[in-house]
Amino acid sequence: MIPSRFRSAGFLLFLVVLLAMLVRVAYVSTLEPKIFWYDGQEYQRLARGILDTGAYLAPDGSPTAFWPPCYPVLMAALGGDAVALRLVQALLGALTALLVFGIARDRLGTRTAILAAALCAVYPLYIYSAGSIMPVVWLAFLVTLSFASLCWALRRESAALFLLAGLAGAAAVLTSASALPAMLLTLPWIWLEVRRSGSRRGPASALLFLLPILLLVGSWSLRNHRHFDRVIPVSLNGGYNFWLGNYPGVKATTGNRWTPEMEAEYHALSIEHPGEAELDRALREKALGYIREDPGHFLALSLTKAVNLWRLYPRPMTEDRPGLNAEKIISILSYGLALPFALVFLGIKLRRWPAARLALLWFLAYTALHAVILSKFRFRLPLDGILLVFAAGGLAALARRLGWRFLEEG
Repeated sequence: MIPSRFRSAGFLLFLVVLLAMLVRVAYVSTLEPKIFWYDGQEYQRLARGILDTGAYLAPDGSPTAFWPPCYPVLMAALGGDAVALRLVQALLGALTALLVFGIARDRLGTRTAILAAALCAVYPLYIYSAGSIMPVVWLAFLVTLSFASLCWALRRESAALFLLAGLAGAAAVLTSASALPAMLLTLPWIWLEVRRSGSRRGPASALLFLLPILLLVGSWSLRNHRHFDRVIPVSLNGGYNFWLGNYPGVKATTGNRWTPEMEAEYHALSIEHPGEAELDRALREKALGYIREDPGHFLALSLTKAVNLWRLYPRPMTEDRPGLNAEKIISILSYGLALPFALVFLGIKLRRWPAARLALLWFLAYTALHAVILSKFRFRLPLDGILLVFAAGGLAALARRLGWRFLEEG
């Protein structure tokens, strides 16, 4: 007979969060300290540049804004060390599971919330991401923290929580500009949901959320304007991604695979338009030209990119590397099984649960943005913590319908 204290919600939650931490630490401890991918190497170079010079610089020593600053700053705070960063990402993964519990607990009950946290704790895509020197885990934590804070702020009418949500949202934007549309669309959601609750504090609550975003993103934008003499809210890789995602002949799954023709065009544009800001503008104009030449193809391609963002398995650049089929199977058996439960339960809860409406808004914002620019599997991963909340709700609803009582509240 298991003592009741070991069956309490608090103890079970502690075990789930501990499990999340342990499996991630166990995984990242098997990895070499070397960084193999270009993106990760650039993040480390920027981090070490911050430590050495106190500035955010390109390889030639000039100011840069190609990469958003928040993730390199996080890495710099850890001494630019890949091993330390991976351990912190293991901790962030465990904290994300805790946030998932908090989101679900408010409306779905403690047992379903523990199920949601457990799904996040053992989610293979998040465990794998803890070992990559990419901002997936950090961004997932920030997005989930902002989402959770918004849900709690709305329910408790808490000014501090609206500020916290905005602070996490600002950090998310400065980690990836892809978060900006979702954060801006959150303003009318706050206004309407607060008004729906019978309060007149909708404008003030929306302003509290917006304030940290204006201050932090605005400060970075001013820095960029000083160096590049144009408005750059976050980064200078938007034109590159827009061009890469709409070049003639690319598909939704093309990603970063360049043809010789693409390499030649990029090289020519970089010579004609030296400087990050000038090249970013030239790439954007080139992509717009391709779209104007064949708008029907652009619409069809955008639709396939929107669907590709939610694909059931990753498609790495190195197609023939060992283990790819295992990764596909693992993804389908985790995310692939969670997705239908999440979508059905999300639809059921849309009318009665503000969190469901916010989740749908963010899902659509990310989908619309990446349908237009570049669509990759990992661009969606920061949303998966939120998705797992609704997957747990769907699983619990099915269990109750089947007469299984273990997810019913006592």
